[in-house]
Amino acid sequence: MGRGQVGALLQQPDRDHFIGLRDYCFLLLLLDTGMRLSEALGLRLADVDLDGATVTVLGKGNKERRLGLSPRLLADLKPYLRKRAAALTALGLPDARWVFPNDVGGRLSAKAIQQRLRLYGQTAGIDGVRVSPHTLRHTYAVSFVRSGGDPFTLQKVLGHTSLETTRRYVELADDDVLRRQRELTPLATMNLGLRPPRRILRSF
Repeated sequence: MGRGQVGALLQQPDRDHFIGLRDYCFLLLLLDTGMRLSEALGLRLADVDLDGATVTVLGKGNKERRLGLSPRLLADLKPYLRKRAAALTALGLPDARWVFPNDVGGRLSAKAIQQRLRLYGQTAGIDGVRVSPHTLRHTYAVSFVRSGGDPFTLQKVLGHTSLETTRRYVELADDDVLRRQRELTPLATMNLGLRPPRRILRSF
């Protein structure tokens, strides 16, 4: 997804209500960390260290890894967690453990969040791109490489067991480099006053 599409998507959740705020922070988390849908849905309060700005993720094969949380995410996550606590207390469930609960305090289902993301994508007018948690993970990975991140770090962040799985994001970034190189060459960006090539008559 491009920057404009991501920006439009983030405008859709109604943050004046708890469910919309939950969805908004869920989207931010996926974009900030590149974690899998199952990993984000499985987050418990005990997994989040706000002071250390980290989160502990249980990935495939029950392998744990620790991911950093950006200051931008924390700026929204901290007030979200306070509102989450108030909402769950009102439901009589102050000890609910999931970071992103459903409307009755249980674990949010993959189907529910996938449906909500598709709806947000439709209302944002996003066409030609599948709006899904995996697309946001993909967006994170490609953006990481385009911004100068190395594939070895990306492998650890995404929880890939093999570098080959990560390599496809590097290849996508290489395609982007070629496209940008063609667009930003001086022959394209400078007004050099070059005339179109003249037709050369054959002399033989």
